[in-house]
Amino acid sequence: MAREHRSPAVRAYKSPLRKQQAAATRLRVLSVAGECFGAHGYPNTTLRDIARAAGVSLDTVQAQGSKAQLFLAAFDLALVGEDQALPLREQENPELREAFAGGDLEGFMKPMCAYLADSNRRSAALWRAFVGATAGEPLLDEAYAAKMDAMRAEGVSSLRLLISRGVIKAPANLSELADELWMTAHVAQYHLLAHQAGWPEQRYLAWLTESMIAAVRRHCAQ
Repeated sequence: MAREHRSPAVRAYKSPLRKQQAAATRLRVLSVAGECFGAHGYPNTTLRDIARAAGVSLDTVQAQGSKAQLFLAAFDLALVGEDQALPLREQENPELREAFAGGDLEGFMKPMCAYLADSNRRSAALWRAFVGATAGEPLLDEAYAAKMDAMRAEGVSSLRLLISRGVIKAPANLSELADELWMTAHVAQYHLLAHQAGWPEQRYLAWLTESMIAAVRRHCAQ
């Protein structure tokens, strides 16, 4: 009886170079998508517009996901500098690392506010596009509400960490303080002061830092 010949299992090979190139292409597409959405708004931006601006094929852009998914990924890139929304303590940003290593309130707030100010500068146009897109796109409407909830929760988590380390005393109302900090650092305030009022970036950063520190001291005074 003839023996059945079985060829060895073929293992899938993933080229590190090809993976690196794909990641670089995605980063370029998301970066350009953010510029297009920010400049023209969500409804007025097509995937073909993004492909043309990025110098890639439409298929390459479509491979990154739907229009709504592409917008959300581009938004996260602008907001946190990474292609995903991570908790602040898990990000590689040097300012955040310095903030969470700080041993007192100013040591935490100064680098944290520098990070927040830069994040607001990068994402301000996309925030406006985000708000304008929620009415006609259920996925973005839900995502916007989730972003707001995540930001407020991030504030509570950061405050609890500072309390556990003895950096600040526990406030009388933790959630109220977190909401005040969230409102102060929100991109809407950046837009009003930096874009509408014409404040220089350094003046906005100084206001943000002073306001955040003052709020914590007021709520935590005992």
